[in-house]
Amino acid sequence: MTTSPLLSVRNLGVAFPDDKKTTPVVHNISFDIHAGETLCFLGESGSGKSVSAKALLRLLPAHAEVSGQVFFDGHPLLTASEKHLTHIRGRDIGFVFQDPMTSLNPLHTLGTQITEAIPERASLSKKDLLHRLKTLLTSVGFAQGADRLDAYPHELSGGQRQRVLTAMALAGQPKLLIADEPTTALDVMTQVDLIQHLKALQKKTNMALLLITHHLGVAIRCADKVFVLKDGQCVEKGNASLLKAPQAPYTQNLLASFHHRMSPPPLGPQEQLLEVSNVGVEVEQRSHWFRKQRVPLLHDITFSMQKGETLGVLGESGSGKTTLAMALLRMMKSTGRISFEDDDWLALEGPTLRQRRGRLQYIFQDPFGSLNPRFLIEDIIKEGLRQHKEITPHEQQRRIRHVMKEVGLKPTLLARYPHELSGGQRQRVAIARALVLKPALLILDEPTSSLDLVTQTEVLSLLRHLQEEHTLSYLLITHDLHVMRALAHRLLVLKQGTCLEIANAPDFFRKPQTAYGRELLEASSYFDMTPTSPQPSPA
Repeated sequence: MTTSPLLSVRNLGVAFPDDKKTTPVVHNISFDIHAGETLCFLGESGSGKSVSAKALLRLLPAHAEVSGQVFFDGHPLLTASEKHLTHIRGRDIGFVFQDPMTSLNPLHTLGTQITEAIPERASLSKKDLLHRLKTLLTSVGFAQGADRLDAYPHELSGGQRQRVLTAMALAGQPKLLIADEPTTALDVMTQVDLIQHLKALQKKTNMALLLITHHLGVAIRCADKVFVLKDGQCVEKGNASLLKAPQAPYTQNLLASFHHRMSPPPLGPQEQLLEVSNVGVEVEQRSHWFRKQRVPLLHDITFSMQKGETLGVLGESGSGKTTLAMALLRMMKSTGRISFEDDDWLALEGPTLRQRRGRLQYIFQDPFGSLNPRFLIEDIIKEGLRQHKEITPHEQQRRIRHVMKEVGLKPTLLARYPHELSGGQRQRVAIARALVLKPALLILDEPTSSLDLVTQTEVLSLLRHLQEEHTLSYLLITHDLHVMRALAHRLLVLKQGTCLEIANAPDFFRKPQTAYGRELLEASSYFDMTPTSPQPSPA
């Protein structure tokens, strides 16, 4: 490493003014990053990680007030001309934004979007440009993407979109890459592969990396230096070794949550709730010649669930986990048979279906995206109750107050809007909205993936308590095997729409029966504090 830093930040502050007051969100933070080095911003949602990173390149809204000094390669950035900044963005500094679905243009093909990110595109021949695209996609572990340059973002899995976004950020061969939560919501095998490719590229090009994450395992695996943020302030910083013996109470809590082990509640007497027999899902797609064809997404899925049981659904991106959930909710047409609380679920129609649907509820992955920003919390929770005319206004209020207490939220929050709550509070609101209809089965789709470790532990404890209290059943979709260990009694492993394995959770974690199950378990251990599995080189 050179003695002078590639990026030097001194007393960076960010505040957002409104009509009434100016709200500071980042308070005088300072750090350096050298060429070839990885600095990890670690902290919970709302801690100021992303705001700080965007402030470096003046990517915040125009009304944001940014103070301090930022030097890149010896040149000031906060006072640089827009022309100079435009040259630096994408060329010298690449930025991988957090949500690839909103960062990619839905109307443009992948080839078009990656090409636009290549600075020298105008001087390249068609053959050289295609070679450049293939090289970029291969460098992020998406070699097959070269055959999908005519595809649109919605036609790819989450992991593939993340790789495309990373390839675009690398197109200018930057000296510094800023990656904002690049592994959030990706399955564990995709996480490992993406991180390994980034580290290999970093070693090859001596690129510096500013990695933003709330995932302690990612920080442990990747960081040379760690910068821990809470409420816009640095609570602790130093070499990555500080994560083994942190001094700040907040970092100590993060570490304790990382090592915390929870187990599912014991099962009571067996009483069947759900039986799924030979369920399949197909969708209709058009070929390039506009011919309709049926594409199978699920193949003959069969399983059952007991009251009070958690069935975990494991599988990589695109394996059919969410499709299975949509089939159970009847949001996608399916074949086969589903029996739910002794009802022929696929045969129910009209008022009967609407009445019974309250017994099966869905908790979405992103609580902020699934809560209407224009509704008060009270209206959000009440929304489902309004569909049931037999529930009186007095009973509605009683239920709302009761579920707020059950999920550990104060009644005063009913008069707030979603943006006024923390990530953990919003997830509790999402749980309350589902509970108010007194369901028998909750489908949990990555319920903790957007939360920091401390908040994750709190939400998992809440879900475990609610399951014991109400004999709730959970269909748990997650890529996080720590979450599976905490809640799941049994596991169902999916790959390409096919069930490969159903096993009791302890048996699976001790010895998976399929090669794919063993791969999932090995990939998960990659992010442990003291990984025991080999570290394969990226292909």
